[in-house]
Amino acid sequence: MPLHSQSSRFWTCSIADCSKPAVIDTGHCERCQSHFCVQHRESAQHTCKQEPLDDAAWDEAQTKELESLRGNVNDNQLLELASRLRGGIGCAFDSSDHLGRSRMGGMHIHLRIVFVDGTVWLARIPRVNSTSFADHLRNQILESECATLKWLEKVRITAPRLHHYGRQNDELNRVGVAYMLIDELPGKPLTQLQPSEQENRGVYAGLAEILSTLSSHPFEQIGSLAFDSHGSIHVGTVAGDRTGTLSPIGPFSGATQYYSKWAEEYLRLISDHQLFTNYPVNAYLIFRYLHNLAIEGKFNVIDSSLDLGPFYLKHMDDKGDHILVDDKFNITGIIDWSFARIVPAYEAFGPSLVTAEMSDIYDGNALRANGSHLTRFADSTGRVRRLTFGMNMTWAEALLLFKGIITESCGSTDDFEWETWRRDRLVEWADDGRLLDDEAWGKTITDEITGLLAKINVQALREVATSLNTGKGCTFTPGQYIGSGAIMGCANYHAWLTFNDGEKWIVRIPRVPFSDIPSKLIEYLVASEYATLKFLEITKIPAAKVFGYGLASDPNNLVGVSYLFMEAIPGTPYQALDANPEQREHVLSQVADILIEISKHPFQTSGSLLLDDGKLVMSDVASDRFVSLGQYGPYDTALDYFTSIAEQHLDIIADGQEYFEYPKEAYLFYRILRDQAAAKLAARQKSNTFYLKHVDDKGDHILIDENYNITGIIDWQFTRTVPACEAFGPSLITANLNNLCSKDWGLMDDDMFLARQLETKGSADLASYMGADELARRFMMFGLASGLYHNEVWGFLKGF
Repeated sequence: MPLHSQSSRFWTCSIADCSKPAVIDTGHCERCQSHFCVQHRESAQHTCKQEPLDDAAWDEAQTKELESLRGNVNDNQLLELASRLRGGIGCAFDSSDHLGRSRMGGMHIHLRIVFVDGTVWLARIPRVNSTSFADHLRNQILESECATLKWLEKVRITAPRLHHYGRQNDELNRVGVAYMLIDELPGKPLTQLQPSEQENRGVYAGLAEILSTLSSHPFEQIGSLAFDSHGSIHVGTVAGDRTGTLSPIGPFSGATQYYSKWAEEYLRLISDHQLFTNYPVNAYLIFRYLHNLAIEGKFNVIDSSLDLGPFYLKHMDDKGDHILVDDKFNITGIIDWSFARIVPAYEAFGPSLVTAEMSDIYDGNALRANGSHLTRFADSTGRVRRLTFGMNMTWAEALLLFKGIITESCGSTDDFEWETWRRDRLVEWADDGRLLDDEAWGKTITDEITGLLAKINVQALREVATSLNTGKGCTFTPGQYIGSGAIMGCANYHAWLTFNDGEKWIVRIPRVPFSDIPSKLIEYLVASEYATLKFLEITKIPAAKVFGYGLASDPNNLVGVSYLFMEAIPGTPYQALDANPEQREHVLSQVADILIEISKHPFQTSGSLLLDDGKLVMSDVASDRFVSLGQYGPYDTALDYFTSIAEQHLDIIADGQEYFEYPKEAYLFYRILRDQAAAKLAARQKSNTFYLKHVDDKGDHILIDENYNITGIIDWQFTRTVPACEAFGPSLITANLNNLCSKDWGLMDDDMFLARQLETKGSADLASYMGADELARRFMMFGLASGLYHNEVWGFLKGF
């Protein structure tokens, strides 16, 4: 975790001076339309009555919301657009429902546009209120639904035809709000009617035909449909979910990655106090269990080959009100395709979370009558439905649901006892750094940091800092190390020094007690990072100034621990998923400037920097970002550099020290690097020079201000000089990390944008590296990343 790290979130607490994330499921107040963190949800600062609005107050609040939204719609522009799209036929809004309330759902209003020839369209407009998503996420969800409707039209599924759409805050959108122009379909929602048993069977037969049609159009990836830069439809990231808790993830090449990433996202939200705050430890244990089930492939009870595809489109909110029927209960259309996604067959065609009462179709009767090959999915248990854990439940409700999950996964709950199960899991998962148990994980971390602080001679630390800063006095403040706002990372603890004139430094201290890394290597990393930051001071690369360091083994170091003194840089970590396309491109344009600056400072050997008698020298490479290697090098040629890294991994894999879960596959991976990829990469060198490389450049190493201007690059531990194809080729910041775990090779749109930026800025040679391929990214930067699963490793190897 980088310094100043902040988890992605949907909302921030509304209390002034509180930067903690708001609770998603129970942190919203419908009275004051504000969001609160777990601390302020029921605090003196939140003075609203703790009870729901009555009907009159609810209606008043809703009317105010709709009037505000309606006031932002440019009626003339919307009607002119609709008329132009129909060849100039005149049209007007249905005056009987000015606010679009009669066809309003939880996320949209619908304005009827009536043409003079009797044709009716709907303007589907996202609602804007205190629970709305950020603009970039709302736009992504809207565009995904538009792509889905276009695809459904192509395969002849009866759904609203899309005529046009506009994004929120798009300068080309003159309507003033995000919108979709779609056909109004005839019929009424099934849930508003009371069909007989026979009429229900007719509906289910029609739905079975639709499912059979969907089964004839498979996909190779899991995700949501989206438009690419050329307007073609492809599988992109999952466009959120109907509960409003899922950030964009994917696309995925297999079900194991999909379901485990889903569970991982919930674990992240729980550990950041955004979900299940009334029983966070219990919820974390449950989702950790679900995560394990996903990894083991137990979301699938039919056929393990289905986990690798093909995959199929699924309507994710199919409660029944998405089905329109006429007065004879014939299906006239399927509506409301927000959040639709491509999923495994057993989820697409099996019992789902919201159609649990459609017993006929999900007993397989309707599908059988249709002669469908989908019957085996309808006959299966509703495991995926059960494993889709709900929100905003009491603990009693959650426990009942979890017992159902245990029944599905273990076959019986006769011997299940929650407290025993909970105690056993706390012991089993005691090394999980995010486990929010005050008695287990929290105590372990607190004991570690208490012990670390006890080793620090604060007086000596302050005296050294004062001597380095023209004699100015200072105070030492321990940094927050747990909970939201923590500035401690996996490898380093951070504290503050505040000088009498207000200047602030950061004290960066290795977490030695929390690690099994040799102390000699830890000290080498500290010394090398100090030297790297000193070098950066003579460049135009925005990085923290460094003022001094000490090593624990140095008898002259009276502080008692290894440490670094550095400048505190303003800004928050860049998170690509939180940025809209324009903001992302703005950041990447600045990254291009930084790469160009790096290219102006070549080195003759590959290694890591050190200071020797005050002079910068090239020494051993400072391990790797997974700290799986020791010190090695330096190297005079690119081939020696690539080959040596592969051979070191081969040695420790053969010795059983690394990748013991899949040693054969890992050995094959590094054999390919040594015997094939190394030579290919080395051949790309245009000169025998090397360049500085930040080896953990996923994006959170970049600090930005509120306008997405880069304020600094942090976390220079493990930095080394590398061949140009690695230094300037596609990196982690422009990568799709899910694709890196699969056989799917290829440059991303961000790779190509960065290549174009480099060329535009006069560095065509650097652009040629960035626009080549991702060979260096796969082998050198990502490698066999810690935490990959066996099937991911195989998928990775299939890419070669």
